[in-house]
Amino acid sequence: MFKFNIDIKTIIIVLLGLIIIFMFLFRPSKDINMYEEEINILNQKNKMLIDINDSIILLNNNLHTEIENLNQSVDSVNLILNKNEEEINKLKRKKGEIYKHVNSMDANGVTSGLSDYLNRKH
Repeated sequence: MFKFNIDIKTIIIVLLGLIIIFMFLFRPSKDINMYEEEINILNQKNKMLIDINDSIILLNNNLHTEIENLNQSVDSVNLILNKNEEEINKLKRKKGEIYKHVNSMDANGVTSGLSDYLNRKH
């Protein structure tokens, strides 16, 4: 016949194995309703996040439009500033110049110019 050499370690190992097998066989099954409730909760959270995302996208589009308008106004101001800078540079270059018609005037020309000016005033 068979001789079994059984010691305490073997008995503990067999008992733990049987306990694991019984736990797998007789474990309580989870109800499907529990998963449906979780799915419903997650669907509600998903809808809420989609609504929030849509509102954020709307705000982002409005801000983008506002930024574009501000960029256009900055560009127009820069264009005006460039024109003014060119005008200032032109005036700075002409600052020390003496006009040709002033150089050609003599004393008689100045007196006649002043008398014409005074006659126009009255």
